[in-house]
Amino acid sequence: MTRAEVEQAFNYFDNTYRNIEKFSGWEQSPENNIVIEHGGRLYPMMLLLRHISGKAPGMNYDMRDAVAQFTNLGFKVVRVSKNTVTAKAASLPEAFRAFAKRFSEISRKGSFGSDEELDKCAAAIVKQMDDIGAFRNFSPIITHFAGDKGGWSKSATLKITEKPESEKHRENALRIVYYVMPETMELLMTLELASDDAVAVMGSKRAMIFLAQSALKLRLLCQDTSSVMGFSSSEIEDAYLSGEMTEVRRAATIIHKILYLDKLSTEKEMGADLAYLIDLLKDFGKAASEARVDPPQKSEEQPRPRQSEKKIPLPERSAEGKVITDVDDLLAELSSRPPSEQIGESMYMPAQWIDRMFALLNNYGQMLLAGPAGTGKTHVARGLALAATQDIGRMAFFPATPEAPAGFLTEEERQSESGRWEIVDGPIKKMAHKASSDPSNIYVLVIDDVHFCGAGGFGESFFLMRNREESLKLRRSGDNLYIPTNLKIIATANYLNPARDAELMRLFPVVRFTTAHPPVRGVLNRWLTAHAPELLWLYRAVEEVNSRFGEENGVGPAWFMRDDLDERVARMIWDHLAMPFIEAKFAGDAETISAYEFDALKARLAHGGDNGEES
Repeated sequence: MTRAEVEQAFNYFDNTYRNIEKFSGWEQSPENNIVIEHGGRLYPMMLLLRHISGKAPGMNYDMRDAVAQFTNLGFKVVRVSKNTVTAKAASLPEAFRAFAKRFSEISRKGSFGSDEELDKCAAAIVKQMDDIGAFRNFSPIITHFAGDKGGWSKSATLKITEKPESEKHRENALRIVYYVMPETMELLMTLELASDDAVAVMGSKRAMIFLAQSALKLRLLCQDTSSVMGFSSSEIEDAYLSGEMTEVRRAATIIHKILYLDKLSTEKEMGADLAYLIDLLKDFGKAASEARVDPPQKSEEQPRPRQSEKKIPLPERSAEGKVITDVDDLLAELSSRPPSEQIGESMYMPAQWIDRMFALLNNYGQMLLAGPAGTGKTHVARGLALAATQDIGRMAFFPATPEAPAGFLTEEERQSESGRWEIVDGPIKKMAHKASSDPSNIYVLVIDDVHFCGAGGFGESFFLMRNREESLKLRRSGDNLYIPTNLKIIATANYLNPARDAELMRLFPVVRFTTAHPPVRGVLNRWLTAHAPELLWLYRAVEEVNSRFGEENGVGPAWFMRDDLDERVARMIWDHLAMPFIEAKFAGDAETISAYEFDALKARLAHGGDNGEES
């Protein structure tokens, strides 16, 4: 059996059986409980095997040998769970715990094989989900498997994808995945992009970049509601995913939540989480398809040159070029156009300011973008990091959070579930180790919202960042650490107060991201001129409000830089993002507040004079 024969069998099944009524519901047949997942679709393994071998139906096959043949050719073999083989479990949390227990019992076998008890446990989960109404008006296909290439690993997977309504809807761009990890007693819930097609065509390294830029767009769409539901839109830690495709799945993850198997929330809360993910699965299905760029064919793919210099080359200025708004396009054109043009045009910022930021990062090894929310700091930081590394695998994004412990960016002490204290490496220490083991390439760490932790969050790294390649023994672990020059660090923060943040300003050269200063000054004017000229008065409204707020607060232009911007969307943004700032600033002054209502500003500014071009 060859890979070409298997792919020919896929085509045979799609053309002969896929859409005929007689074969509808084939997934429920006991004969088809083991399937091959390929291109976002399921294929019955035994039927494919009969087609390839030419044997008549009813002839016996060695199931384990068949699975091994398909997995050795690089295909993913999974088991289809059926909700008819078991009675209802006591509760959804209990069903997950039973699945984890059974998986733990058989994981020592070391090979993928039939296990009726595990099927029953998975089916019990499906039954519970169905009973709590999660699949109302929704037909799921649920598969479960363990590890990659058929081998048992440290985590088992339960995957939910929407059943295609027709041939033209066969591509399932999004899926919900539960990773069950009995060793650490954790359950990881994710919404992620299907990665199989991308990996098959592009290879894992290029697929990582492709998936990361697509997932970033979807994270931005759902980050506000996801935080309300307790999901994280930050990059998932490698430790939570096992197997050969860990980094690809990490890049594909849009949002996720970590739960503990022995402390699962109530069935109602777990059901609410699942219902939320299913809503996103349906609502963002079209957006996911639009976010994903068609991967290039293998013959068109050009290898990226490895960077041999430790320093980031300062880009030269060049002539005009097309606007780049997509990270994958940015990476594809690095060889022909300066990153300064690409990043600058994607945010409507002057390219000379992007050049300046590259120079700061090159000369000092670190840089801080400081300004109020909605000024594009995080977007620019990610763009700079991707342009500098040219590889998503050599950059990391880490959001600081309120009340973080001192020194956590280097390492911190945490109490485990068993009550033991352990020392955990922070993002700076992790990236320093990666960069020092690969000195010919640039690595970049982006620390978002560093104002939450201040200088105290850096611990010993505060000294090491100011004294590159000097070694220091860490207080907690006793490890020796140095920060190599090929590790660059970009931080973002709200406006800095010199009295409060003097130490941060000693550590980082600062680029101000406020509407009163370049590179942010004039951004909204240029964007509205290109995309929504009928709303140009919003630029004057933002400028007027910000002139009264001062630099530390304000209305961010990035709030309005949306593809769907019209008057309805602009009103929603103003009412729910801008007005709370205004009401807090002028508390008790009803007359001033009313003057900044959306309709009042429109009446006063919509027919004003020319905005003028800012640079």
